[in-house]
Amino acid sequence: MNKVKILVIAVVILLASNVFFLVKMLSHDDKPERKTPKDMIIQKLNFDDKQIKEYEALIDAHRSKIGALDKQIIDAKLELYMNMDDANDQTRGEDFEALTTYLLEVEKLHYQHFLDIKKLCRPDQISQFEELSLELPQLFSPPKAPRPPRRE
Repeated sequence: MNKVKILVIAVVILLASNVFFLVKMLSHDDKPERKTPKDMIIQKLNFDDKQIKEYEALIDAHRSKIGALDKQIIDAKLELYMNMDDANDQTRGEDFEALTTYLLEVEKLHYQHFLDIKKLCRPDQISQFEELSLELPQLFSPPKAPRPPRRE
């Protein structure tokens, strides 16, 4: 075989494999759709269209309040860590107190948010809400970071 025939065969094989993988990727979505906590709550509580709209309004208000508190938390942390060298015990204590207060407010807001969601439920949905309430800590906890590989 001469070099041209080998090159043509290699190009045809590469082209065919690319077409095969492209078709496979476009026709088969092997990844399951990841549901958001919002979607999971709507599904588990079997909200109707009216409840979904009210829930979305609750989410918008909640996000706005949490966003403001998140900014205060960032500012408090910045204050705490910027003054590491200068701060005395009293100043550090005040900085930690401020940070703790903001974090506590975040948890109170989350708790109230779920009470507001419960108020959206019809009487026939309350038992589903109670089941869901047991899952809330896992549903809204941050994803676990992968462990770094062990050095041996």
